[in-house]
Amino acid sequence: MTETVEAKSQTLEEKRISDLTLRLEDFVHEGEEFLVRRADGELEIDRPLSGSRLKKSHEELYGHLLAINQRLEEAGGFLTWVVRLAILAVIVSIELRWFTDIAGVRVESLQSWWLYLLLALGGYAINSLIRDWFIHRAYALGRNELLTTVDESDLGRYRILTQIEDDPALSEVSRMLKKDQSPV
Repeated sequence: MTETVEAKSQTLEEKRISDLTLRLEDFVHEGEEFLVRRADGELEIDRPLSGSRLKKSHEELYGHLLAINQRLEEAGGFLTWVVRLAILAVIVSIELRWFTDIAGVRVESLQSWWLYLLLALGGYAINSLIRDWFIHRAYALGRNELLTTVDESDLGRYRILTQIEDDPALSEVSRMLKKDQSPV
């Protein structure tokens, strides 16, 4: 009995898909993709993330881009934590008066929320610079390999950029490819 119910539900689903296909045939052009969903009683039609097309059509290239993106995201991670902990240690040492003076200045005169804020903002700026340097360095190390893989695909660098621009899984690679204007 459950087999016949499953068989009927599969055929109903297939029939719905067939009906939708017939209705959309005149509106959807070759290669176009859309996401169709009903939410809160409204029918919504969106374009899918561009990266999904590249993922389907060029799996090897997409996997390579994912691997490079992961390396870029992890670049400088350890050192940024060291800077964060160092700034926190300075703030705590000032607040708890672990020292009587720092560079000839009495610790009591340094205990202020604005100094802590300046130290935190300075640490954030230093972390941003460190992270950007490591990302650029990681990209430079993998650049030739990436561009060789891009050249071996039937897509050019700029066509790949249009397909990965909105893909959150490839955000760092997209950002670096946009900046990279030098030839291979």
